Amino acid sequence: MNQKISLHDRKKQYRKMLCLLLLFNLLCLAYSFYQSVRDTIPDHIHLFAGEQSTFSYGIPASGTLVPEEENVQPVSLNLKKPFTMKANATGSYVLNSKLFGIIELKQTEVKVLKTKEVIPCGLPIGIYVKTEGMLVLDTQILSCKDGLNYEPAKNIVKAGDYILQVNGKQVDGKEEFRKLVTDSEGKDMKLLINRDGKKFQVSVTPIMTKEGTYKLGIWVRDDTQGLGTLTYISGNKFGALGHGISDMDTGTRMEIEGGSLYEARILSVQKGEKGNPGELVGQVRYGENQYLGTIDKNTGFGIYGTLSRPIAGFSSQKPMPIGLKQEVKTGKAQVRVVLDGVSKDYDIKIEKVDGSNKNIKKGMVIQITDKELLQKTGGIVQGMSGSPIIQDGKFIGAITHVFVDDPTRGYGVFAETMLTEAD
Repeated sequence: MNQKISLHDRKKQYRKMLCLLLLFNLLCLAYSFYQSVRDTIPDHIHLFAGEQSTFSYGIPASGTLVPEEENVQPVSLNLKKPFTMKANATGSYVLNSKLFGIIELKQTEVKVLKTKEVIPCGLPIGIYVKTEGMLVLDTQILSCKDGLNYEPAKNIVKAGDYILQVNGKQVDGKEEFRKLVTDSEGKDMKLLINRDGKKFQVSVTPIMTKEGTYKLGIWVRDDTQGLGTLTYISGNKFGALGHGISDMDTGTRMEIEGGSLYEARILSVQKGEKGNPGELVGQVRYGENQYLGTIDKNTGFGIYGTLSRPIAGFSSQKPMPIGLKQEVKTGKAQVRVVLDGVSKDYDIKIEKVDGSNKNIKKGMVIQITDKELLQKTGGIVQGMSGSPIIQDGKFIGAITHVFVDDPTRGYGVFAETMLTEAD
């Protein structure tokens, strides 16, 4: 009898567990569906005043477009079907969306902007930037006079930190920092650190090495330089790269104090192959006569600054209108590249367009299809980041990354994303 009751109870427990597992799976599916629908709707929508834009999300949701002006009536939208929006004047709106018209999804900021035009370039440029403070690359074990090894800065500073001040004073680069440590006589040094945007002070004690000099065992960098691509110019302003400048050792985007733009020329091209994306090999001319302007910002979507003089061959060109991300479509487009000193538009194919928020740095998947460019470069190579993408006579974005396993393909960022960061 007890055995029968035990088996019966066990079956009931199994049924309960199966029911709970089924419920859990249903909840996971529901949450996954909710997140998928939510991600389909962008956080920001941009429109140009006087121009009509069409949107197609194809999701079972409704939306209410609420103007910032209280005396203007909200507009209801069905997000399952394509819809259009047009505003004759600049301004801001909020799009409130609900799943099945009931469950809150998100609030999307809608901005109506003045129509803007830029000149796409694709020109190789030399880049020099100085960090805001000294970037910590790593800490180091030191051999000391007593015959023992020490790591005085371990767990006090870490890779990716920025040293802003030493003993309450700003330090002009790593050479001055090294001298302060050498002259410290082993006294504690107070360092003002910027770590992920948070500033705090730490104390580190220099130690006497076996060579007879005081050291902290901190590797630092205060500048970097290299080759890139100028994406566009607008008057005397410019945007370049399509992504930020990151430190090659820490992998973090560099906090910069400022920088300079210089002329550059391509000497040769190492063609891309599967597993090796190749690169543009160039020469940067860091002379006074080759100086082009200042770099003011290093963002996740490019570097921005001010030109000191017109760019030969481009500044006199007629500006091109901007294509917003809702206008970008799969199919034929062009990428503008300057090779051998000649600016040319080469054919590409836009394979995928993602206007959601999943990864705004990779809004497009593109493939190089132009036989001439493939012959010259093998596809997308290092140094081509920032090359402008053009579709239907509009500047729509820039190349940002290459697929290592297929150098003919890569990612692009939308033009509107780059231009928003420039403001």
